[in-house]
Amino acid sequence: MTCNNIFHIFLYTINYNFNIFLLTLIRFFANITNITRKENTYIIDNIKDMVEKKLNVLINILFSKDKKKWYESLKIQEETKDSFEYYDNLIKLLDYLLTFNTNEIEEEDIEIFCEKLLLTPELNSQITKLLLKRV
Repeated sequence: MTCNNIFHIFLYTINYNFNIFLLTLIRFFANITNITRKENTYIIDNIKDMVEKKLNVLINILFSKDKKKWYESLKIQEETKDSFEYYDNLIKLLDYLLTFNTNEIEEEDIEIFCEKLLLTPELNSQITKLLLKRV
């Protein structure tokens, strides 16, 4: 399987899952604030663009296995045991998935990888900060 094929599968799946995640978060914030539907749409579009770019960068970094860029992109100042293990587990999962042909990868495995990427603690912290700035 080519890395390019799986890369695009990951991007599609991550963007799809992120859209669901973002809509849920925005609905939550809309319920506790007094923002209008128009403002809600504006917030979603802005955050979605920023985070999709970040996710694209993170996926590229994982495919290139560049831990230094991973840390820089997520603004991790100092490597901790947890941050190293999280990165390392993503790399191991990616390596495992790359051993298969595109049509042999289970959808569930792709979902697991994408979920783990979306649940990266430092990424979630950045997304939360973006939301709090906008809401």
